[in-house]
Amino acid sequence: MKSALLAVAAALAMVACGGPLAHVAALDDMERVRGGAGAQEGARLAPEAYARAEQERRIALALHDSGDDVGAVLHAQRAVAAYDHALAVVRLARAMTELADAQKTLDDATTQVQAIEGSRGQLEREAAE
Repeated sequence: MKSALLAVAAALAMVACGGPLAHVAALDDMERVRGGAGAQEGARLAPEAYARAEQERRIALALHDSGDDVGAVLHAQRAVAAYDHALAVVRLARAMTELADAQKTLDDATTQVQAIEGSRGQLEREAAE
């Protein structure tokens, strides 16, 4: 009886090992973030940061395929963080561009104010004469 139970347990273990891969929610999250507009914008405007995210994604998928779900979760989370980082790089670049545009507008307005003040001063001197 004991040997029959061991045989059944061994058979179940072999079936379990050869069965389908377990579902890992972190991989779904990773794919959801990757498919989002932010990640796609990161791919266009921050290709180096996006490439790092893609590398982590490939590692996560490979680990999942090999049965290492713990490693897959860790790398999937790193991929999500890297996709978010790529989006942050894009937002930073956009903010810096907007800052430069605002600074140029301010410089132009300051030049205009100085020119107007110079003209006003000259007109006041002419009027005083």
